[in-house]
Amino acid sequence: MKIKNSSYPNFTDLYKGSTLLVPNTRNTMIKSISLLFILLFSGLMTFAADEQATTFKTGNDLNINQTYAVEDGKLAYILGNANWSNEFTNKKIVDIISAGFDRENTSVLAAYEVDLHLSIQKYDNTGAVTGAPEAIILSLEYDPINNVKEIAKSSYQFNNYLKYEVTITDVKDKTSGNSVALPNNVFLDLKINTERYYTFNFNHWTSDYQDVINTNTNQLIISWDYMEGAEYYDLEWTYINDYDNTGGQLPLTNIDFSAATFKFNSSRIRTRGQFYNIPLLVDQGYIVYRLRGVGRSNVDNYSQDLPGGWSTEDYNYATLEQFRFAVNGGAGSKGLEYIEQHDKDKNWQVTTSFAEGGKRKDVVSYFDGSLRNRQSVTQINTNQNIIVGETLYDFEGRPAVNILPTPSGETAIKYVENFNINSGTFYDKYSFDIKGAACNAVPVPMDITSGASKYYGQKTGMGNYQDYVPDAEGYPFTVTTFTPDNTGRIAHQTGVGAAYKKGSGRETKYFYGQPDQEDLDALFGSNVGYKSRYKKNMVVDANGQVSVTYTDAQGRTIATALAGDNTQLLNAVNSADMTADHRPEGASLYAQNAGIVTKDLLNKIATTDFDTDFDD
Repeated sequence: MKIKNSSYPNFTDLYKGSTLLVPNTRNTMIKSISLLFILLFSGLMTFAADEQATTFKTGNDLNINQTYAVEDGKLAYILGNANWSNEFTNKKIVDIISAGFDRENTSVLAAYEVDLHLSIQKYDNTGAVTGAPEAIILSLEYDPINNVKEIAKSSYQFNNYLKYEVTITDVKDKTSGNSVALPNNVFLDLKINTERYYTFNFNHWTSDYQDVINTNTNQLIISWDYMEGAEYYDLEWTYINDYDNTGGQLPLTNIDFSAATFKFNSSRIRTRGQFYNIPLLVDQGYIVYRLRGVGRSNVDNYSQDLPGGWSTEDYNYATLEQFRFAVNGGAGSKGLEYIEQHDKDKNWQVTTSFAEGGKRKDVVSYFDGSLRNRQSVTQINTNQNIIVGETLYDFEGRPAVNILPTPSGETAIKYVENFNINSGTFYDKYSFDIKGAACNAVPVPMDITSGASKYYGQKTGMGNYQDYVPDAEGYPFTVTTFTPDNTGRIAHQTGVGAAYKKGSGRETKYFYGQPDQEDLDALFGSNVGYKSRYKKNMVVDANGQVSVTYTDAQGRTIATALAGDNTQLLNAVNSADMTADHRPEGASLYAQNAGIVTKDLLNKIATTDFDTDFDD
């Protein structure tokens, strides 16, 4: 395959060593769809490209009274071809002359302030000299020691010349006006930036394309040749399952298929590249795709991207078999690929997010038989890393352990068996929700030989960024403990790492209750209503800071506060010295010396009393 733009990797080199499957021609089928009418815009478009020619000189390569030239790469072709304007258009030409000093230069120089006197000779698009040389001055101010303002670079810009020459005629000290030697850390940078559009006939697709399956990454790789004049490429694909009414497979000849499928049920990306990888995260069936080039038109002065014709534009088809036959001119299966079902023994769901330039993120969630999310596998196509995160459930089926997302080292998106382990077996509820033990039993640490505990484990001397990943000491997860009342409320949560594990005293604790009527009246006045309609919840974080939240009957937050003793960094508020005089219930509710409020949350004198509407 020809790849004209050298910035794109060669397709065969990119996947060298991977197992590739060629398209198969298995006769299976898809659902019935309707027809799409595509409105074509006739004419020619051109491809926008910023092309740059440059000449850069510095140090010993620079001399006074020496001439330096820069020329656009297409000028020679223009001079030798009278019909060049039929092939491309130069929309904009920007010429820039820059002089500056190089801070990376190792020479020790004294401070200087100089003016560089330059002479510019311009040439027109026929290669002829245009007018007399133009004289300009570029100033530089250099001071490597004192903290003063410098002029590190000066530039001069003009337009519409594909060739020019520059001569340094003199260098003068700005203070004395005398000629001086050219400092050896000075550079001269000559540029020609051309916004050039190549002619592009967009009535139909004129490039070749192909696809293969990479079994190592479980991806469909679609590639295409460079298309003269295309600024971007659009790739559009759709998935069609091949089940019949009984769960069997249907042949291609029995499946209705038209361009409307792409219109109403497809994904599309726009890229400058010449290949794209699609993860095979579908049920069994076919991925069907088409391509087109995108360019710009001189009709609107090249201001908007306009699409060309699709690769399937010239074909008529009503079934998937007719589509295959038309696209391939007979034998072959270019344009569609049969896909085996992804992980047919598990429940899974995929969510794909797209960004510009064909960037994408795929998140596959795997569920157990009760549809609880057990593992989430994420891949971003810009780096191809597979990230695995897991949720573990206690004996009551509550999400109790959340493990840090971790690079898995896998090459394809799939469920990773026994990723996080304990003593060589899967880390499950028996490792943290220990039956018959106290409610605050400490979970056992994970093995550092696999999964998150390995990635967030102790490692030294690797000599790369991995040395800076913190060590979780076998606890790369958080543990949630619920209140033993079947309400699903959280009693406390741990942080990540051994320092914040269960039983460390640094858990985040949650308390649930009702406010006193006097507190509500003091905050909101007597119109606030009965306290039974409100909740007062407290959260104590790992640092011992207490946060108080008041909520109404609908769960809306009506007030928040911080509680606890004042520190040396904070001034105490007046209410901190509250005594029994402020509390109609009596001094027994508040022990000033201890700083503790004690209250029966059920507000009963005897445990045998009936509940009332005024109970806490």
